[in-house]
Amino acid sequence: MGLPVTPTADAASTPASGRRVVFFGTFYPTPHRAGNSSTGIVTVLSRSSKIGSVTVFAPRGSRLPPAANAARVDLRATWAHDDLGSLVTTLVRMLRRRDDCDLYLFNIYVTSFGRRPLANAFGLMMPVVLARVTRRPVRVYMHNFLETQDVEQLGYTPGRLVRRLVRALESRLVRAASVVVPLASQRAIVEKEVGGRLESFLLPYIEAVPSVYARIDSGAPVAPPEQPSTAPVRVLLFGVWGPQKDLAGAVRLLEAVAGAGLSIKVTVAGGANPSFPEYAHELERLEKALPPERFRFVDWVPEDDVLQLTLEHDLLFLPYRATGGYSGAMSCGALTDLPVASYDLPQIREFAEEIGVRPALIDPKRADQLAAAVQEAGRVRADRRRLDRATVESRLAVTGERVDRLVGT
Repeated sequence: MGLPVTPTADAASTPASGRRVVFFGTFYPTPHRAGNSSTGIVTVLSRSSKIGSVTVFAPRGSRLPPAANAARVDLRATWAHDDLGSLVTTLVRMLRRRDDCDLYLFNIYVTSFGRRPLANAFGLMMPVVLARVTRRPVRVYMHNFLETQDVEQLGYTPGRLVRRLVRALESRLVRAASVVVPLASQRAIVEKEVGGRLESFLLPYIEAVPSVYARIDSGAPVAPPEQPSTAPVRVLLFGVWGPQKDLAGAVRLLEAVAGAGLSIKVTVAGGANPSFPEYAHELERLEKALPPERFRFVDWVPEDDVLQLTLEHDLLFLPYRATGGYSGAMSCGALTDLPVASYDLPQIREFAEEIGVRPALIDPKRADQLAAAVQEAGRVRADRRRLDRATVESRLAVTGERVDRLVGT
């Protein structure tokens, strides 16, 4: 499994000169709203011999992850989600950086600026203003557009007027900046329905980068600990929980699998989607209702611990009702060869093929299909013990090559 290998960059070198990047996005230690991928991108940039400096405009309370090269990063925690005034201030400060900037880089999606429409509308216009005023290159890694998602299944109900306004903003964004989307299907949809020209390519494993580099830097092993063949199969449900994921249905399937005689231990990791904070009550309800000897609930997993989380489990189960693009959880698991079971969705299939994963595709009503995936995960878990540092580093080199492509180095 995995993508082609490219040479690794020298993380220890600090060049006197190199590409100067001004970056905007949710950032460490916040994992949601693409914060984990932003943290991964900045970590890769900070360790690249092709980068001179990275100025990060991040939410208040942000800090550098341990794996980042602090010598190259200037972190400015200037804004807050849903705080329009702070976004305006941040835009002004980014404009002032134009003489020390070779590229403005955004890692965002349609609603990544908060829950309020005005904050998201202004956020989408920030790259447009920077491109037109500074005449500097502006690159946007756009995880999704309104048109590339089943927004109703994701929990949103925009009316006709809102859809038109969002499309107008998206159109300006695509025409003013250089926009990249993760999947080819997204590019085709946006070019057809919004217009303009886009690129499409993945940043594989990007969400796992901070924890993996921290582990490699410490010299700790990257292979899963040995498990006896009779040990329960450890199933991981991992992500940002909200109406876009069928957590209750997944739990029912797992209960049926256990009822059929298979020995499993389940971890539900992650918190409620900040756009749907009421979903925290559903997490609490399930935690109280499920047997603690079989189900363990943990809150947000620190970015530094993501690798350990994947190494401690034998199967990743993704019960998406709909996706807003690719799966960050699958991206993390793929780095350590963690087997995947998922509801069958087109974007999941596309992403899995791109990253070299062969998931077991599950009908939400077929516990027998999930049971087969659990059994197979138990059979192959000993094979994951062969995972070594060289293999992980070669996969991270692919991530580095894609980030280089993103920033034009």
